[in-house]
Amino acid sequence: MRVKDSSRQNMEKTKLARAEKNINKASEQQGRSVLVLVDSCTAHPVAKGFLSSRLEFLPPNTTAILQPCDQEIICNLKYHDRLNISELDADDTKSDTDIAQSITTLGAIYLMFNAWANVSQNTTIFHCFRNAGFMSNNSAAPDGRVPLLDNEESFPTPVNMTSDLFNEFIHIDNQEPVTGELDDQAIIRSVKENKDGQTASNQPQVRRGR
Repeated sequence: MRVKDSSRQNMEKTKLARAEKNINKASEQQGRSVLVLVDSCTAHPVAKGFLSSRLEFLPPNTTAILQPCDQEIICNLKYHDRLNISELDADDTKSDTDIAQSITTLGAIYLMFNAWANVSQNTTIFHCFRNAGFMSNNSAAPDGRVPLLDNEESFPTPVNMTSDLFNEFIHIDNQEPVTGELDDQAIIRSVKENKDGQTASNQPQVRRGR
């Protein structure tokens, strides 16, 4: 897919437009209404093309509490990925630099693909959504957090690492930035679009007489 304007804002618009198309098609085929929940990031534009779905943004500064991916899903994914990487040197004969240089971009994709396949849907993903407050109306609210069956304390340690070293390896990139910085023009566009979208959604519906 070609993107003529490579700015961060326009790339986000392109991805969101593609998501709109896919979600609209799936919801129509299945006869379902879908809630699209997005974190409150200035790079995310206001979408206006969802038909049988609704787009909602998380309140600012609540991602770590409300987003299921931050409730251990990412940590579990990183654990399985790091475990796969550690197994590349099961006999402990290669240096860290040699291992890092031996992983190609395609190889990294396969490692992550295999790691995601090992994240449990019935335990990790289900309970992370539940801990974030996502549950059906007839489900009883959990008393506190639901313990995960494959939580961090139960992660087996690779034979070539200590538990402390492996735990440090899992969280080695926790402080790395995960979003690009917006320039002044992008911030102005984002604020204006969000304001326009909120104004449009607050407009009263006018019923026309026949």
